[in-house]
Amino acid sequence: MSDAKMTKLTKEQILGAKDLPIREIPVPEWNGSVRMQTLSGKDRDSFEDTIQKRKTGQLIELKGLKVMLLSLTVIDEAGALMFSEADLVKLNEKSSKAINNLFEVATEMNGIGEEAVEELRKN
Repeated sequence: MSDAKMTKLTKEQILGAKDLPIREIPVPEWNGSVRMQTLSGKDRDSFEDTIQKRKTGQLIELKGLKVMLLSLTVIDEAGALMFSEADLVKLNEKSSKAINNLFEVATEMNGIGEEAVEELRKN
């Protein structure tokens, strides 16, 4: 599309844009589904900051990282994050298959590259 045909957005239009897509994801292990939302810029920064803080040399401490991403993407019907930091230990005690499947969806929805996911798996 050429610049001449593009709409110039105002600050109000940008700040008011509903740009965090939501998907309903079936979770057979939990006999239901959950709603997942794309990360906001703030939440993406928080997740990436956590990864950097856990990195020692070439290794990344993975304990709890998947459920942390889920806590930043799983929302309730009102659109609020469903899990808090206080819930992460209990959430991590749930089915690894369910957690892994939701983690895969979260990485895909948020453009967390295959290389980053592969690096997490290797380490």
